[in-house]
Amino acid sequence: EQKGKTMASKSNAILVTSAAVAATYLIYSRFFSKTPHSAADNLSDDEIITPDLVCKFFDQLFVQMQSVLANLSQQIAQIQAAGQRIPEDQLKKLLAAEFERGLGIKQQKLLDEMKVDEDCMQEAMEAYLARSEDFPAVQRSVERFRKLYTTVAGDNESSSSIPDKDLLSASKVVEVAEVYFEGLTGCMRNLVNEFKEDGLDVSDPSVSQKLQNRFAAIANDAGDAALKEIGIDADVFKKSLEKHSQDSVVGRALAMLQMKQQQDLVAMGISPGI
Repeated sequence: EQKGKTMASKSNAILVTSAAVAATYLIYSRFFSKTPHSAADNLSDDEIITPDLVCKFFDQLFVQMQSVLANLSQQIAQIQAAGQRIPEDQLKKLLAAEFERGLGIKQQKLLDEMKVDEDCMQEAMEAYLARSEDFPAVQRSVERFRKLYTTVAGDNESSSSIPDKDLLSASKVVEVAEVYFEGLTGCMRNLVNEFKEDGLDVSDPSVSQKLQNRFAAIANDAGDAALKEIGIDADVFKKSLEKHSQDSVVGRALAMLQMKQQQDLVAMGISPGI
């Protein structure tokens, strides 16, 4: 297996645009690459997996994989600071391999904790997605996870169609990234205050998990809203980050923004990862 210790600055752009850095792919995961089943219609009553359980699985997997990405980003920032550079194509393959390795571990751990078989979870997911109008929460949870791996893979048709002349300069990317990070941090701060007003201790692991899940559901919208306030399109920002991914000044700035954000999270009384 490839190890993430040899990655470079492009992943900082990936992390920012996926909102992974706020709380702190690649090839489709096994849940999205298998041949479709006829779904939960074939299950007996005691084997039926509820929509809430499917949502819980994908929401927790989403948040935990954000934490994996945050750890990878820290490794990358250290390597970048040392002046090491990796070709972009090789970097993407390394990042995908390391992310997939982490995904396999987290996915199986969640299934074991829920005492659910992988095939049964997949069948339930497919059944509820086939009736998405009746189960919109399942669709939202699954699509949020799909977007995470799509972002890491860099396979985004809307952003790839943006002409170079419309992209931001390196200095503008740093300026906009500051706004984006602050929007995400502000979103988390509001949630923390809301939880505390309800008498919840955000340092408690179970409360922290709920907090992270709530944040995961609204982080992308919060980041996009922050960009919209300064007249920047989210796809333009993402593509601009990718364009300047090998710029050492941009890479260092993003690493510093991430460090500041994690310090802010600690000051709020929560851990920057799960």
